[in-house]
Amino acid sequence: NDERCVVWKPTKRTNEIPTRIGHDVLARTELKLKTVLSEPVPSGWFAHYFDSDISTEKYKMDEFCKIFQITPVLGQRLLKYLLNFDYDSTTLIDGSDVIKIGYVLWESTACIKALILFEVFDEDGNKLITKNDMKIFYRNYFKDFNLPVADHESIINTILDTCQFNEDDVITFEHFHEILVRNSGPLNQLFKIPFNDKRPNDKKSKRFFSITYIINNLKRTVFLLFYVLVNVSIIIWIVIRRETVIYRVYSKMNGYIIVAKICAMLLCFNCSFIIVLMLKQTITIIRSSFLRYLLPVDDHISFHRYVGRFIAVLALIHAFAHIADFAVISSPYSWAQLMFTFLANQDTIVRGFAPLSGIVLLLITTVIIICSMEFVRRSGHFEIFYWTHLLYIPLFVMLILHGNDFWKWIVVPGTIFVCEKIYSIIQRYCTLYGKTYVKSVSIIESMTKTGKVESTVIALTINRPLNFDFKPGDYIFIAIPSIATYEWHPYTISSAPDTKGTLTVHVHAVGNWTNKLLEYYKRKMDNRNDLHEVTVLPVSPNQEENNKNKMLTTSAPTKILAAEDLLWIDGPYSSCARYIFDCQHVILIGGGIGITPYASILSSLMAQFRYQRVVCKNCNHVNYTHDFVDDRTLRKVDFIWVNRDIQSFEWFLELLDSFEQEQESYLKNCNDSKRFLDIHLYFTGNNESKSGNVPLALASSLYHKGSGEDIFTHLKSKTNPGRPKWNELFKQINESNENLAQENENNPKRDINVFFCGSPVMAKTVKLYCKKYTFKFHKELF
Repeated sequence: NDERCVVWKPTKRTNEIPTRIGHDVLARTELKLKTVLSEPVPSGWFAHYFDSDISTEKYKMDEFCKIFQITPVLGQRLLKYLLNFDYDSTTLIDGSDVIKIGYVLWESTACIKALILFEVFDEDGNKLITKNDMKIFYRNYFKDFNLPVADHESIINTILDTCQFNEDDVITFEHFHEILVRNSGPLNQLFKIPFNDKRPNDKKSKRFFSITYIINNLKRTVFLLFYVLVNVSIIIWIVIRRETVIYRVYSKMNGYIIVAKICAMLLCFNCSFIIVLMLKQTITIIRSSFLRYLLPVDDHISFHRYVGRFIAVLALIHAFAHIADFAVISSPYSWAQLMFTFLANQDTIVRGFAPLSGIVLLLITTVIIICSMEFVRRSGHFEIFYWTHLLYIPLFVMLILHGNDFWKWIVVPGTIFVCEKIYSIIQRYCTLYGKTYVKSVSIIESMTKTGKVESTVIALTINRPLNFDFKPGDYIFIAIPSIATYEWHPYTISSAPDTKGTLTVHVHAVGNWTNKLLEYYKRKMDNRNDLHEVTVLPVSPNQEENNKNKMLTTSAPTKILAAEDLLWIDGPYSSCARYIFDCQHVILIGGGIGITPYASILSSLMAQFRYQRVVCKNCNHVNYTHDFVDDRTLRKVDFIWVNRDIQSFEWFLELLDSFEQEQESYLKNCNDSKRFLDIHLYFTGNNESKSGNVPLALASSLYHKGSGEDIFTHLKSKTNPGRPKWNELFKQINESNENLAQENENNPKRDINVFFCGSPVMAKTVKLYCKKYTFKFHKELF
């Protein structure tokens, strides 16, 4: 088969490489590559990946590397091998050559791509990779890639030892191909160019209300249907009432008034219902009761947004209907007098105030809707969203004055809402529940690609009030008067409930308030001489392993400041993370700082592991009182963390390493037990290094195989460069779940629940694959 390489497999008796077969395979693959290079690129091929025809353009080396998202050393060697191109600082690369290389790297067979990578390592072109060839390449590559590990030489030596060079210290193409198959995944992923493929998509359109969708979203569908029916019933009731009662009394009532009255009644219902959707204390209670199986409480924020938009539409229709009515009715007053004075004389609480109050209501609604848009909330201006949302107070006051009957609709939800607010205010300023102080502050610093140290994450260790209780995954609102007295911001508690005396939140400095917080504590640190500078190392069960552990040694130390700033807590409030312990198999997915809810979950699970650990006083042997997994509903956790850069894993690296060590100890002493936690780490890097991940992925796999630990974090779990391949990952998890059920007839297949906290873009992708594999999807919303 000309699409497949003959793989060299060493025999048990000898490591001798079959030279004759090697030359045959190499020669055939080189011939196929020369054929591809000599053929013209299909007409219009560039349109799949480029915005325009770039064949007439000229590019510098850095621009060429940026197009293919590779490092300079990899770019130079690709040009040298594919085009016999000797690079110097003044040379420009033709756009037609860029298209040709793109076509070869994208469209070639896996065997040809393997040959290209082989020749990238083979600098002298003798068709063999020596130890020195690979060592020189990786020295330059790690330097270009800014691999955040100090001891590059020891890493390179481990990689070379794992490659199993023959007795002449060389690797042939067949052996190299075998290494790729074993360590670098499917060969067709080699040199995947991260362009946006603009070829037509033949996938069928999504069917949101298919039978499968309704079954998987039954609570949401029933609730939405109930909501629609209530609104339709109100419309029918207004129409019937108009035909029977209103028509007889006010026979001259025109169609504009009918539309205005329908919208008015719908507004009364929806403006009261939108309060119900944000009763945080009530929702927390529902999540802890059987009602969560009946009501879609996880969608309360989404429903709140939809109802808010519906209110905006109804308000506009209602306003324009009255404006049109004032223009056509027979009245001794002008249109302007009816609109902007009390002369309209409607029967309201304040007689004649309806037109003016309506204008004010329309303005308030417009401000709230605009300032609650995602581009405002996600652009670092959360305080704009927060302060404008407080306009709900004058909004509801004006609604009561605007219409005679609105108070009847709001009396019940409004009373509950006011009671919750009073309860919240009492708690937040009481020293037993919410009034506390910041005990210490950790500013986590990391090295950027340019070598600059930046601080973007602040870990606040807060003195835990005496009666403050919470569940793993809960979130709180915090206010620090020294930063802003009346601003409250939501953050997930990242520590476990089992931690006594303190609780921790991690703050990512991306907005105005968070940047003020960062600068405030930076100034305090600059003015203090008693700072503790520590490098956080993974914790192992014994001191000998602690001394062996290494960390991301290019990162700057974490600065810890003892502080006693006043802090108020509002909460805790629940999220969908409370369901995790009621599931059998969960996949926890976090993007960046979105991992904090699941850090609390893992901390709690690790504490439960340790509670059951018994250490013999005589021999220090570790044992466990009973089977940790079999005594609880939750049997398996897959932990997936996606970060933009390697340094971000420092935030909770100590926790992950501690859990790995604890799990290894547990498995060692409980022979029949299965792995409870699998860790999957990914870093996407920046836009200039994604396609250049091919040699890095190979180095990472070889190092992990040779040393038993990750090249970046030194965890036992491997860190993967690039974005997760969700389809392959979910398929692997699903097959593992099915195999476990087949091994034990008494162990039925477990439902898999996915819990996600991260960017909306990633959420859409994850949700799509959850539908494919019928995983239940839960998204954290605050």
